[in-house]
Amino acid sequence: MVDGSLVSSFGESSADFGLYRSLALVMEGMDVGLVNNFFGQPGYKAKFGNVMTEKGPVISANWQAAINNGQQAGAIIGLLFNGWAQSRFGSRRIYMLGQVLMVATSERERVCVDSVADP
Repeated sequence: MVDGSLVSSFGESSADFGLYRSLALVMEGMDVGLVNNFFGQPGYKAKFGNVMTEKGPVISANWQAAINNGQQAGAIIGLLFNGWAQSRFGSRRIYMLGQVLMVATSERERVCVDSVADP
């Protein structure tokens, strides 16, 4: 740490910022691909399956299409909003806001799951 601040030791150049941002975009792309893989998992089918077959519950094709299409529509709407917000407030501010929101919603989910698990 040159001047004693965490920011200067963590991301000293815009190349570092670009690297971190690229890794976040890679994870976003992986998330889109991973959601489709849940449809075949036994636990996922047992919890969310809505059609009973001789092999057990399955998720209907209509629901699979709705989930996939909703995900893509949400991504398009989010990209349009993000483009406007970045041009208005700056790329770094919006990216950091997104990171804060991601941590906040993850923590909220953890607290909710813990409160349901512990009656």
